[in-house]
Amino acid sequence: MVKRIFLSALAGLLTALALGAPSAAADESLSLDQAVSLALARNPAVLQAGSRLEAARGRSLQLAARPNPELALSAEGLPLGNGEGEKEISLGVLQLLEFPGKRALRIRAGEWDEEAAAADLERVRTVTAARTEAAYLDAVYAGEVVRALEAALATLDEFRTLAAAKFKVGQASYLDVVRSRLELLRLQNDIYEARRDHRARLTALNILVGTENEAPFALTTPLDFVPLTRSLEEWRAGLARSSSLRSLEARRRQAEAVLALAKKSRLPDLGAGLFYPSKRFKAWGFEFSLALPIGSAAYRGAEVEAAAALAEAETEFRARRLRAEVLLRRIYADAETLAEQLRVFEGEVLVEVEASLETALANYEFGRAEALDILDLFRSGQDVRLEYLRALRHYRVALTELRTVGEAEELALDGE
Repeated sequence: MVKRIFLSALAGLLTALALGAPSAAADESLSLDQAVSLALARNPAVLQAGSRLEAARGRSLQLAARPNPELALSAEGLPLGNGEGEKEISLGVLQLLEFPGKRALRIRAGEWDEEAAAADLERVRTVTAARTEAAYLDAVYAGEVVRALEAALATLDEFRTLAAAKFKVGQASYLDVVRSRLELLRLQNDIYEARRDHRARLTALNILVGTENEAPFALTTPLDFVPLTRSLEEWRAGLARSSSLRSLEARRRQAEAVLALAKKSRLPDLGAGLFYPSKRFKAWGFEFSLALPIGSAAYRGAEVEAAAALAEAETEFRARRLRAEVLLRRIYADAETLAEQLRVFEGEVLVEVEASLETALANYEFGRAEALDILDLFRSGQDVRLEYLRALRHYRVALTELRTVGEAEELALDGE
């Protein structure tokens, strides 16, 4: 009997730590890579970022365009009052000639705008992939909690059966049977709440991947341990290449181009025209115009606005980089601590819990242990298994956060 109970407990532990099918029947399997691919293809945030990139490309084309020529028709010699004169009509073409350098600055500003939009799309894709991965891990974690509790329920039911058998032959009190039944009821409530949490996390995953499938997925990627191989300095070196900082840098460069263009706005544009008269066929007409920047308020205002936008972009870039470095150090320290905890769990604690439970069950069968001792060890073992799963989930989420440091102000991957 003791051997059967111990094997049941050990099987429950192994089942909780390995990926298995969820309690509810699933119609479709889904790996982590598949979930991320679906989210990147369907998530509204990614689609909107793609639309913003297309809009930036459209703005860049507009900024690079030269002013359109104008077709002009003029009439001279029209009578004024009673006067009469020789009438003539001239047909011509007018063209605005911008001061040298203005169009080049507009093109540069448009290119930096497009570069920033492309980096922002990459940032949104990175954040969406991270949130999808975190949601997937949450759902796997919740499913493993359900399985661990169900395995514990089977073990506890075996103990209740043993207590009832010992009570029938007068080797245990009826209080042992009552206590085991009460513990079963408590555990059944925990399983009910865990199943609700599992369904909620699956729903959150469905929303992220953009599917309308109401049937639960069979999540095939396990919640296993992935070593932390990169050092803190290597993670810090990667910050400079983050899409978020590249987007801010592009915005800063765009602001510089806009400021340079605002300073050139005081320089006059030229206008030229060529006319053909209706009567004097061999007498071409020529027109030349020059803009006079007499009013300084508009030009000064454009410079002030552009300078303020540049200062804002520089401040945001420095602040984002500083926050990313601080956040990186914190998350990396958390990941190191969690990795050490997991090594302790796997190397000592889990084994000791199972060994203690096996010994206690053997002692109870031969009358050398009380039911309260068994139930206390059972609760402790259950708590240890759940804490191990929780630590493993926190560790995997920390690894996900390390890959997305600086990409979002509030990533909020940790749902607990």
